[in-house]
Amino acid sequence: MFVLKILGKKSKKNPIKIILLKSERFKKFLLNYKMEDLCPEDHPGIKADEPFYFQKLVAIEYVRNNLFFNLDSSHLKEFDPQLYRQLVNYPSELIPILDMATNEGTEKI
Repeated sequence: MFVLKILGKKSKKNPIKIILLKSERFKKFLLNYKMEDLCPEDHPGIKADEPFYFQKLVAIEYVRNNLFFNLDSSHLKEFDPQLYRQLVNYPSELIPILDMATNEGTEKI
């Protein structure tokens, strides 16, 4: 289980709490990460002074049949190194949590 791998088998932390914490940390990343070296030609319509992935989520809302969301993991590493390491070490456990957080983020737009 994901939580046991991250915390160790003897951990007494609540697994649901850990999952919610990871989800909240990822939502914080989605809603706050700003790309400092944004190249307008590579990302048309994206403003450098606004959160990068939030703008991407808004764009998905306008094109509802867009069923994928590209994430540059180096951005996650820059914003939250611990969450990045967990993504690299436990992708099959963490990706569904990040997907859930992304879906929750689009519902609020």
